[in-house]
Amino acid sequence: MNRSPLQSKEHDVGTRKATLEEDQAIIQTLEFLEADIRHRPERLQLLSSAVINHISLLVGHLDVDLNEPLLANDE
Repeated sequence: MNRSPLQSKEHDVGTRKATLEEDQAIIQTLEFLEADIRHRPERLQLLSSAVINHISLLVGHLDVDLNEPLLANDE
């Protein structure tokens, strides 16, 4: 399995290319969300500051260079 490392202060975190089955599951989930948002836009809610702070605590320490190209096997 090819991995493109992300560095954090505490741990090394790896990423990998999704399998075809995982890609299909993600696509189906996104299509479901798209349809739900289209049919019920009034149910959309902003994230609370508590949720944003919680997300930041979980992943805010990861250093990600969005300009760095993916490895050939990760695209």
